Amino acid sequence: MNLEYLKIEEVAKLIPDRIKESHKGTYGKVCLLGGAVEYSGAIRLSALAYASLKSGAGLSTVAVPRFLVPIVSNNILEVMIYPIDSTEKEIVFNRENIDGLINKFDVLTIGMGLGRSEEATKIVNYIIENYKGKLVLDADALYIVSKNISILNKSKAKIILTPHLLEFKRLYEAAFENDTFEIKSELINDDEIKKYNNYKIDKAVKFVKSLNVTLLLKGVITFVVAKRINDDDIISISAIDRGTPGMATAGSGDVLSGIITGFLGYMDDGFDVARVSAFVNGLAGELAAKDEGEISMTSSDTIRHIGEAIRLILSNK
Repeated sequence: MNLEYLKIEEVAKLIPDRIKESHKGTYGKVCLLGGAVEYSGAIRLSALAYASLKSGAGLSTVAVPRFLVPIVSNNILEVMIYPIDSTEKEIVFNRENIDGLINKFDVLTIGMGLGRSEEATKIVNYIIENYKGKLVLDADALYIVSKNISILNKSKAKIILTPHLLEFKRLYEAAFENDTFEIKSELINDDEIKKYNNYKIDKAVKFVKSLNVTLLLKGVITFVVAKRINDDDIISISAIDRGTPGMATAGSGDVLSGIITGFLGYMDDGFDVARVSAFVNGLAGELAAKDEGEISMTSSDTIRHIGEAIRLILSNK
């Protein structure tokens, strides 16, 4: 298979123009749910750094366990907070509390630093089964889903999964008990890389055909795979080659989740959102590397360049 990489001119056409007669509600009420006592930084990065607002959401909220509210509230301005019931150290499932979350937002992104406790598992499964909006599953939510993969086909939400290769291996092997996904990290030449990319695409297509999701498979080359609407046999595939080795640092996946969340606030097609977001994230990382260097750049540097990346893309309209 000869890959055709997403071009900047194509991305520019996919991003909607701002409407003159509009308000913040026009561009979506979005929420990112995560945070545990050990991993508060993950959800703080997604919201505190405004990745979802930088990619265009109208209203952005971070939902965190109640014990993390003082930590998060001291570091955010434009982002709102939705407290999730908790003990002093652990998130707690409360149906009324989670129903409020489900009914309030157009987009939910869950999993970053959420943890894998029994209570976190109840929350993830309940949201998947009951939410009807646009839903992004990342990090710990992907691990929880891998233990109950069939739940994805019970959902009425429009779901985007954002795994790296190890997370995809768990998901894939949960979906197909008699099949495996092999991770290869030391590829010597272009032929080996091409062969492995084709292998990943084949596995991703098989996975998407069996489940009602859009898949964003992260890597040096990011692949976005989705079914066409109302057609299980026709698959859309996009390859994105933007980014830099400097993005191999803590929090890069959280930033991408924030960008996806923002675009989902005012774009409906999950396939388009996933590929636009991967491109913007990679380009913002490249711009950050120019300023900070690949060794010294951090995920926060990528966030600070989201606006510049989007301006550069839109200049190609």
